[in-house]
Amino acid sequence: MDTQKQLLAALERLLECYCALANSGDAGNWDPEEQAEVIQARAAIAAAKPTIDWTKLPEWVKWVACDESGIWWAYKNKPEIGNKVWFTHTEMHEHFYAIEKQFTPSFSVDWKDSLIERPAV
Repeated sequence: MDTQKQLLAALERLLECYCALANSGDAGNWDPEEQAEVIQARAAIAAAKPTIDWTKLPEWVKWVACDESGIWWAYKNKPEIGNKVWFTHTEMHEHFYAIEKQFTPSFSVDWKDSLIERPAV
């Protein structure tokens, strides 16, 4: 895991713990979501995460990832990282495809850190 991912995960956990404490009433009564620091932290987390319009992808797509050449791919099953691409041992061609440019995630990252799972609904 790279440093940026570690920092993002740590900030998310810290924010979650802080808000849980504030909402418990054990440390007083206030709405942490109104604090500037919490608002800024949530904005920083949102900016660091990719923006994917999952509605533009078929329901069967559960994962997306970028290969070394910059092409984003959609997968039904969780792919593994290869030499220059992501792949699965179980995929038939109809269960993965290149995502059209206008629907690709709106962030830049090292391709090796690009794997994204569709959020649970």
